[in-house]
Amino acid sequence: MKQDYVPLIKSAQNGDNEAMLLLYLKFERKIFYLSEPHRGLISEDCYQELSVEFMHLVKKFNLDSHLQK
Repeated sequence: MKQDYVPLIKSAQNGDNEAMLLLYLKFERKIFYLSEPHRGLISEDCYQELSVEFMHLVKKFNLDSHLQK
């Protein structure tokens, strides 16, 4: 895990909406890519679901267990 994500993840997990937004923006291209079931056609529902799931996963991510590796 890139160390530069650690402070952002910790802040986002503590309710910092700006930190969550910065994390989201770092991964938005990947989320967008995964929302394209067919080249060039984005599924807006899929994009929204993946965005919500991303934020949920950031909040429940066990940072300590990954830093020990």
